[in-house]
Amino acid sequence: MQSSLIGKRTNICSLWALFADDVRQSFELDIFMNSSIKTYTVFRFVLITCCIFRLWDMWQFYSSPRRRKFMKPAITRRLFPVIDPTINRCRLLPPFIRFREVYLISQRYNLATCQIEKIMSTFRYGMFCYLNRHARFEASGRNISTEHWMNTFCFDNRFKKEVYEDVIHTFTKNPVIFAVIRDPLERFVSSYVDKCIREGGYPRGCYDCERDLLCFMQNLKKFLLAYIDDPLIGIEHIYIRRHFAPFSWYCNFGETLNTTHIVRLNLQQRGDVARHINEILMKAGVQYRQRNYIQEELLKRLPNHSTNGAEERSEVERSVLSDPIIFQHFIDIYYYDYVIFGYKLPQISRIKPEKERH
Repeated sequence: MQSSLIGKRTNICSLWALFADDVRQSFELDIFMNSSIKTYTVFRFVLITCCIFRLWDMWQFYSSPRRRKFMKPAITRRLFPVIDPTINRCRLLPPFIRFREVYLISQRYNLATCQIEKIMSTFRYGMFCYLNRHARFEASGRNISTEHWMNTFCFDNRFKKEVYEDVIHTFTKNPVIFAVIRDPLERFVSSYVDKCIREGGYPRGCYDCERDLLCFMQNLKKFLLAYIDDPLIGIEHIYIRRHFAPFSWYCNFGETLNTTHIVRLNLQQRGDVARHINEILMKAGVQYRQRNYIQEELLKRLPNHSTNGAEERSEVERSVLSDPIIFQHFIDIYYYDYVIFGYKLPQISRIKPEKERH
């Protein structure tokens, strides 16, 4: 069903472009031959009709009941004027789909954070474990920076909520909520290296593409598009989907973006990240000693599973930026993340991947 809808939308755009081009060429020929006023009138009528159909197609795509449910009107209206004119809108994944909402909460401090995979999610889990059970956490000799989901101190998930509405109902007053984001390309590369190269032994991992990046991008886009109409399609790949879905599909951002504190992760400027998180904790009323400990842990070495600076990371990034087809798929998936969160769009490079230079 999803593929048929995509095909119809693409065909409408393609047919409109071909039809307009044929009309333009016919008009130029008629003007050259006899400068007919009648032909000019017909051309104007046809051109206006084509524009009406084009606008109808845009309205149909962006105003369908399902998309209205997931898209924030005020933000969506802002997106249209800033769309890059070279971008084919028909190919883009829509923003603000309610794909995944995982919140960690601390009722003591009226504080919550929304988790997005591959963006400090492990550290924040340890951080909220510490905030909720700091006495037992310290007595057990644990450290936030060394916590991992396989050996976490807070294995019972009592401070975890998976629907935004449940988070709001947990608190007696409006909580302080924050999320952490990073450059979409950095997050994609980090996820790909970690899940498709280092964890390549998982059954059917990364769509059976065996490190074929183009194969992976094609399947990723296909299953993300399919999810919009049927969340059960490709459910066997949900682990991969969670690590690669666009930011705007998380945290119910279609409704909560304006009330969520956004922290931008830059691994080269972790001091700024630590200060921003410290300000949020201070606003929530977290004591100085605990804030200071969290800041120290954040500034320590990266967790063992981090892919920052890895050789594979550079190779994957070069592949994305040097292959026009892979790059196009990347833009199709993450374009609105760049627009909504204010990151600069990457440009395709002429530098070939390392394996092609030998």
